[in-house]
Amino acid sequence: LYLGRKYAVVCNDYEAVKEALSKTEAITRPVGIFSPIPLGTGFGSANVHDWSVQRRFCVKSMKDDGLGAGHEWEELLQVL
Repeated sequence: LYLGRKYAVVCNDYEAVKEALSKTEAITRPVGIFSPIPLGTGFGSANVHDWSVQRRFCVKSMKDDGLGAGHEWEELLQVL
């Protein structure tokens, strides 16, 4: 099935979805019209491996900055 100029696959029952998602080709994000702009470096355009690496980096950076340590609530209450 073509949607415009893009080829699309339609899965209309549980077995078809299960079969399609069990293949490694189906676990990455499709190439969209905005993919060439950010070169695949954003959360929205990242595939599974890249997304997990970016997530790990962001969580580590936020923890290094003190997020999640509990003292940010005290600082917020002082500001308010």
